[in-house]
Amino acid sequence: MCAAKNADLSAELDALTTCDAYASKVFAQREANGILSVRRERSTWRAWMSPRIGSKPLALVTPEKIEDIRDALDGEVRERLAGRKGIAGKTAMNVWSMLRTVFAESVSSRDRAMRIRKTDPTTGIKAPLRSMSRQKTFIYPNEAEALLSSAAPREWGEVYAIALYTYLRPGELRALTWRDVDLGAGVIHVTKAYDEDKGESRRPKTTCAMRDVPIEPTLAPLLKRMHQAVTDDAALVLPILEAENEDRRAKSIRAHLELAGVTRHQLTEETTTTMGVNFRSCRDSGLTWLALASVPIERIKSRAGHEHIATTLGYVKMAEDLTGKVGAPFPALPLDLGGPPSRAGAVGPSSAQMAAVINEAATNAAERAGFEPADRLPHRVLSKHVP
Repeated sequence: MCAAKNADLSAELDALTTCDAYASKVFAQREANGILSVRRERSTWRAWMSPRIGSKPLALVTPEKIEDIRDALDGEVRERLAGRKGIAGKTAMNVWSMLRTVFAESVSSRDRAMRIRKTDPTTGIKAPLRSMSRQKTFIYPNEAEALLSSAAPREWGEVYAIALYTYLRPGELRALTWRDVDLGAGVIHVTKAYDEDKGESRRPKTTCAMRDVPIEPTLAPLLKRMHQAVTDDAALVLPILEAENEDRRAKSIRAHLELAGVTRHQLTEETTTTMGVNFRSCRDSGLTWLALASVPIERIKSRAGHEHIATTLGYVKMAEDLTGKVGAPFPALPLDLGGPPSRAGAVGPSSAQMAAVINEAATNAAERAGFEPADRLPHRVLSKHVP
């Protein structure tokens, strides 16, 4: 009798568990299992689900209510397709996947105490609308030469050179230490990535991401010169990245490109089908350069740490679509980067001075284009550096 009463009480409590409370438990479990995206999932839930179903008992959510959420996502995607703000189809799918994950747990969780529904209300409901993936742009080799030879602070020249020539992911660059750089063997060991959500370095998400990346001969002198100034091999290779979040890095590289006279409009163009450059574009650029250099696709896949060959083929296509002269891949670095530690004369403005340049550029762009400063930098005509 006592057991039956406890079971009835448990069922009553399950029936009262709100969607917000249940989702919180699911996210806690995922976090304990090492899922790296939980912080983002919590934020997405608060933005999309809490206003719609957060206070509703999870056991009472109907398929019709799920369809209402899907319809709201469709509406946002249609806004984007019409050239207005909205959200991309990929973003809508991420929201949808997170919602389905929570309700799947309510039916078939490994933790039996988490199974508080008999059926999943998301089953059989079509996913949100898809939108065409936006085409990436990349920095041409001759544009990179202009960027690295410009008056930008030398520390940022080092960042861009290493990012372009190693094509590591931003998180991998952020976690890279000198212990990972084997100058004797000529390779960089990629064994970890910085998790922005957790604020710590962790193992990469996939086994493929654990890899050795060969050091380009044109990059080796810079790495050797930088390493000579290091006393602790546990030190970060690019400590400047500690103080720059993702949004700030995007503004920095656009401002530095403009300062270098590289103003090809595709680099800053943001439309429903194209995206301008950001810091991650250094990785996209380096991988495309490998294709330009006719490196076999299997080697590109291995060096990139891609899990699927289809991802690698995207970079090959970007290279094949090029017409005209864009320069030789992985060009020699300027003397002040690949040469001796110092040279006569100035080496460019300080980081503080460049911060003022970046802020001014972003503000001017906002006034001309009608966007907030973080959205984009000015559009200009094709640079003289691009034949």
